[in-house]
Amino acid sequence: MRLSKRWTRIAAAGTVGALALGAGTVAAQSGGSPWWWAVFQAGDLANQSLAGEVRIVHTEAGTVMSGNLGRARRDFPVTGEYIGCQIMTNPDDGQFVTCAARDSLGATADCTLQFEPGEFELRQHMMLNAAVNLTDSNYIAVTMDPVTEECISLEVMASSADFLAPREPLSMCTESNSIDLGVFGGSPITVAANACVKVTKFAKPNWKYGPNRTMQLQNPTASANAYPVPIEYKQTCTGAKGTGQFDFNYDNQYLPGLSDACTLFIKLKGKSNQTIGLRYW
Repeated sequence: MRLSKRWTRIAAAGTVGALALGAGTVAAQSGGSPWWWAVFQAGDLANQSLAGEVRIVHTEAGTVMSGNLGRARRDFPVTGEYIGCQIMTNPDDGQFVTCAARDSLGATADCTLQFEPGEFELRQHMMLNAAVNLTDSNYIAVTMDPVTEECISLEVMASSADFLAPREPLSMCTESNSIDLGVFGGSPITVAANACVKVTKFAKPNWKYGPNRTMQLQNPTASANAYPVPIEYKQTCTGAKGTGQFDFNYDNQYLPGLSDACTLFIKLKGKSNQTIGLRYW
């Protein structure tokens, strides 16, 4: 069955810095507030995320799938998120754009739009061009008609805005659910590659750890298919926080700005069925 034409329901491009139907405008920062802030705080995009995680939100205009492609790719082993678009060409039926998304809670959505042979106008070409040129640096928002399940708009945003910044780390790691890595310079502690770990015994006796000390976190061993293992760390009393990634054995990560005044929490974001050995200096 061929899909019906959908262009009568497609809204015109109006969001600053976005490509709606493949056509958009370029905006500059003014008035002390960056243009992308207004984009994410007003109108339909207010339901979307500044952090770039995949969201599926039901609005009056339709179901909106949004998120940063690179963020979803990096976090997928942990959160299950995905988002993106595919273009398929059929010589009899034309070209199809299909977009799909899954958020971290497991909700999914997908839509399709057809460009029929012989009716390939400039607007269609621009939308296809926007979809086929998506990269990991793009934030996209796709609106789906809730009745026909057709894609009725595609917005593409490329910016160094907050949706590309690291998420606030370690919301799940606490004193009670984190595994202590033991003494300074001790033997490796083997943990699940997605575990919460902590450091409480920062230094040998009479050797103060900080303030503003850089820790060497080392991974001498791991199970066969453990890598990559992304990490996030945070220490409340110093405000130190950041990210890193183990890609092979002895791929040391260096965590600056630490002190022995309070617990350091480290969230491992690898595969739940793999293990990794950790120690520190």
